[in-house]
Amino acid sequence: MLLKRFNEYGLELFSNYITSLGSSDSPDPPPRGILTRPDTTHSIRPSVDVDLTSLDNRLDAAQKITALLAPLPDPVKSELEVDTGFWSWLSLYYFESVCPPNRGRRAPGKLERHVIDGKGRGKYRHLLASPYLIYKQIRPAYQIGMAVLNGPVDMPGEAVEQLTGRNDLIGNRAVVEAYTELYYDRSTETYKPGARGNGRGSCRRFGKVLLQLDRTFDLGSMPASKIKDLMPSEFDRYR
Repeated sequence: MLLKRFNEYGLELFSNYITSLGSSDSPDPPPRGILTRPDTTHSIRPSVDVDLTSLDNRLDAAQKITALLAPLPDPVKSELEVDTGFWSWLSLYYFESVCPPNRGRRAPGKLERHVIDGKGRGKYRHLLASPYLIYKQIRPAYQIGMAVLNGPVDMPGEAVEQLTGRNDLIGNRAVVEAYTELYYDRSTETYKPGARGNGRGSCRRFGKVLLQLDRTFDLGSMPASKIKDLMPSEFDRYR
């Protein structure tokens, strides 16, 4: 299948489908037919073939989307990265990964997980745009972002959403690195004990404290080590 992007009609149909999943006991199957219809899509030039394979986790999604877009000229890639129609099309294409069925039901969550608001707002909340954009800003050293690239595509978890919901933070490479160094255990490839809880120094506190520090310090010019040093004593258990 050729890579495409939804037009306004395609976006409307896909958005309506996502909304219907939360209100129906017998949901319709994903409307894959609108992925290729001329009245719901726009072509992307030059043409690119997309292979329907499962996305194992957020890192795998980021790497596969990066490879998918690699043949495209930079101006086209830049346009697609903030294009609501493109990311919505890709969400439906990979729907079995971003919204897998469970006992005959699907739980898509909020619409923004599948359809980015106009002009790319909320792009880091999108289940596919988020890992791709994070991976793009930190590769080839993607290991520094494993705290937000680890985990299932369809369930990034509240710990990740606490950070990805703040564009001013998640767009800062050093912040992503500091977040990973504080909370991710490379030996077990998962979060450190207690990191995803509600306690002092937890992931939920990280973003809130950094937003306060950002009023006084230029976080955009600091390395990860300096950002960690700024964090108050409640974060000592994770340093």
